[in-house]
Amino acid sequence: MLIIAAGTASTTLAQPDLLDLPIRHLLKDELRVSQSQMAMLFGIGALAWYVKPLAGLLIDSVAVLGTHRRYYLIISALTAAALWLLVGCVSHSYCCC
Repeated sequence: MLIIAAGTASTTLAQPDLLDLPIRHLLKDELRVSQSQMAMLFGIGALAWYVKPLAGLLIDSVAVLGTHRRYYLIISALTAAALWLLVGCVSHSYCCC
């Protein structure tokens, strides 16, 4: 379930046309993240695109509660919604400790 949540969050970060400018602005201006740290974040976010075929094979081969896709979609949607709500609780400062 953690893999699905991480994949859902990081696949949107890897799409440069959708969230590139707002996230870069937040990281650079508000959180004072360096360019190398920002590149590492977007690089890690792009890794989810390479894991997607493996996740598809897992979903197609392992049934949860008798179905192959229904509960995976429900669980991932609920997890994504919970993680987006949790983003509001995150501090607006960055500490490199």
